[in-house]
Amino acid sequence: MKKNKIKETGTLFETNLVKIDWFKESDIKTITDLRNKYRNNFFDNQKLTLKESEKWFEKLNIPKESLLVIRLKTNCIIIGIIGWSNWNFKTKTAEFGRLIIDYKTVLKYYTKKDVRILPNTIIKGIINFGFNQMELDKIYTKSKIDNYKSIAIQKKIGLNGKKGDTIFSFYITKKEWKRK
Repeated sequence: MKKNKIKETGTLFETNLVKIDWFKESDIKTITDLRNKYRNNFFDNQKLTLKESEKWFEKLNIPKESLLVIRLKTNCIIIGIIGWSNWNFKTKTAEFGRLIIDYKTVLKYYTKKDVRILPNTIIKGIINFGFNQMELDKIYTKSKIDNYKSIAIQKKIGLNGKKGDTIFSFYITKKEWKRK
């Protein structure tokens, strides 16, 4: 089994508008505030205290799971989060998700057109990162059945989807992604 070769500090990748970084301890309050603001998009939508978030971060099993911060390239303000879980080094699979973007903050610095393409750009970036840096063969993701924006974005970028009773599950293989 290959060892993880992901650098666990600094910037993982950049798009034209944002950079995706490992979280720092000083980011936890901002991440908690964002998570609570958009908690209805999470499967566990209970509001978290800062103390509960700090405990969650302490238990995070990096690199098998991680939460990353999305920062504006222009001023490094945190405007969102994204992450992965269940990274299986043997089967070369992982589940990506936990995407939150604070569009109101982004609109203070970028145009509405930029805001519309931002989720697609971030998701494509994390998928490319997963296949190229993490050396995954398959990526999974899922959305709550009523999270229509998330489902539409995942379909638009070409992920294979299956609707369940409460969850919409998606996946894409490295081979399929290379053809897109």
